[in-house]
Amino acid sequence: MNDAIRSGKALDGWEAARQEVWKFVDADTIIIGHAIKNDLDVLGMIHHQIVDSAILTRNLSGGYNKWSVIAKSGILNISF
Repeated sequence: MNDAIRSGKALDGWEAARQEVWKFVDADTIIIGHAIKNDLDVLGMIHHQIVDSAILTRNLSGGYNKWSVIAKSGILNISF
């Protein structure tokens, strides 16, 4: 890992990762992810424009955090 960091192929810690993320994200950027709160917490970031698929799946499935439950419900008009 140290070799990768020295050669610029890896970032050196969460602070360096956060700096890289902020190069691509501003207040108007919508961040999309699954359980994205965990990632933001690890990076020490607060962002108000997020779409979290973990929350969406839980809400759409009536508390079940599974895409298959949502798909079978017909909400998204897809099938397995």
